[in-house]
Amino acid sequence: MQQVGEGKTSAEIAALLNLSSKSADTCRSRTMTKLEVEYLPSLVKFAIGHGNTNIE
Repeated sequence: MQQVGEGKTSAEIAALLNLSSKSADTCRSRTMTKLEVEYLPSLVKFAIGHGNTNIE
């Protein structure tokens, strides 16, 4: 969530976590489903609103 909140792409997140880009996409998609969020900007807003990011 922190990486998503910081606006990182799936490829960037995958590189940081030593995963494939597809795995990062799948994780993001499942997270969005569990949180009942339909769009990526809404997920970013959720992450920021719940303190899951270090952005200023």
